[in-house]
Amino acid sequence: MNKNIIDAIEHELTPQLLEKVSVYTGEGHGLIISSLENVIAYLFDKAHTWLEWNESPATLLNLIKECPALDLGKTSLDTLMQFSAKGHVIHDILNTILPDGQEHFERHLAEKVGVKPASTSALMNLGTLLLFKPMKAYLQNKSAQGLSLKSWLKDEQVQGVDLHHLLNKKPVVKSEKKKCKSKKWLWLLLLLALLAGALFMLRSCNNDTQTVATHSTMWKNLGAFFKRALPDGTTLNIPELGVENKLLKFIESDKPVSPSLWFSFDRLLFETNSPELKPESQEQLQNIADIMKAYPRVDLLLAGYTDNTGTDEINMQLSQQRADSVKQELVTLGVPAARLIAKGFGSTNPVAPNDSDENRAKNRRIEIQVTQK
Repeated sequence: MNKNIIDAIEHELTPQLLEKVSVYTGEGHGLIISSLENVIAYLFDKAHTWLEWNESPATLLNLIKECPALDLGKTSLDTLMQFSAKGHVIHDILNTILPDGQEHFERHLAEKVGVKPASTSALMNLGTLLLFKPMKAYLQNKSAQGLSLKSWLKDEQVQGVDLHHLLNKKPVVKSEKKKCKSKKWLWLLLLLALLAGALFMLRSCNNDTQTVATHSTMWKNLGAFFKRALPDGTTLNIPELGVENKLLKFIESDKPVSPSLWFSFDRLLFETNSPELKPESQEQLQNIADIMKAYPRVDLLLAGYTDNTGTDEINMQLSQQRADSVKQELVTLGVPAARLIAKGFGSTNPVAPNDSDENRAKNRRIEIQVTQK
């Protein structure tokens, strides 16, 4: 399959289809596009997570293969919606990757985008068809040596999907010839606009480069940063190997909570010998707070640890104070205190020998355990 998912979606999402959906739902084209962007990013994330964590991927793969290979632009919306009825393929796909149902996200969609609640199911179903149709095509055309669907999806860039440019799809209209003098002025204006755009892009690139440089310098070995959509519509900017991504994958998996499963903060910094958090910690704390707000059933235990420098009494006190600081910051960011437990463990359970500054730094940490999800 030569086209990626976004290319395939843009090919399907013609002005004619947009108009058809607008008539069917009573929503404007802009609201339809915004809704589909949210639906596609959300369902892509759910499907990818399901394939990555589930031990029986054939369940979802077989459903994807059953997706209707219809020309969405030529098929009536009434016909398309039939596939979302109970017992049909779209209904089964959504039930598989959204075990808690789609109603929560549909309510969010109505609140965030502004579409009528009565329109959300149709837009959710259309987004499902648009997203899974290219997945079906990939499975049909994949050679025996090709990437699995899970690996292929990992390379796709869907989280930042932007379809609003499709609103400008119009038939090409031939313009009348202008006088030579007018053309010169137009060329001059175009050149000035290009120069202004180049300067703007240069500044943006410079800012982006500085941001990336800061991340790569301070937080090593965490992988590339990417956009991650949450069920309530919040979008996180997180590193691929960071604790936020690991935590989300576990929360969205079928794996049960376990007292032996821990996730360690990897972008959290304290002042020396102090429970005071450094400003650099704020981004990750905000991400964890956003995750907890998006998954209101999740409760966490925050465990504080130190290295073996100092007495056991001092280490136990400092580890408790640091765990309390993290809990208090999460509460300040909107997480109910009842969903968090903070506990200090001093210098116990080291993850590295306390024989160097680097290893001692690894032992000074805050870990997360999911106690309910």
